[in-house]
Amino acid sequence: KVHYEENGRVITPTAFKSYIKRANSLQQKLLIELKINTTITTSELKSFQKKYGQYLTQNHAQLQSMNQNAIKRLAKYTNRPIGLLSPVVNSVNSAPFNTFYAIEYSSANANIVQQVIKNDKKLYVWTLNSQADISSAYALGVTGYITDYPKETRAFLKQLSHRAQYAKAVRHIVILQKTRR
Repeated sequence: KVHYEENGRVITPTAFKSYIKRANSLQQKLLIELKINTTITTSELKSFQKKYGQYLTQNHAQLQSMNQNAIKRLAKYTNRPIGLLSPVVNSVNSAPFNTFYAIEYSSANANIVQQVIKNDKKLYVWTLNSQADISSAYALGVTGYITDYPKETRAFLKQLSHRAQYAKAVRHIVILQKTRR
């Protein structure tokens, strides 16, 4: 029943279940951010899993949240990968309920990658929209690429996997590291 008016047009948001079904029909894997507060109940988490779980499983959707407590509780009711979304680099640990860490690209560095690998986790970074950033993330060993351009990013990653150009990536990483200081 929610409607938005934008530039003279009335927009009705797509229902979440319809969105997931459409993504499944396009074989578009989803990484869904659960924006949940600290007061969410276990009952509400179970209800989410019951209502959407079969649709999320169909195309291997993954879940992420900044609420680590909710991630821990939700992991008891799903076998889907769940990760901690963190705008800053937090400590990486071996908690079994947390299968990946998602951080902002400018926070990605060799140290965080080493921590992730040591704890048998995966690292996702956002928002990678340029080939230079994608190349640098690839060279670092990032496993998840959050982008505004999934089709183009997939094509470029395929190209990188056949003939990576590490010299350009390393140069970009060095420049990025210097600009952060």
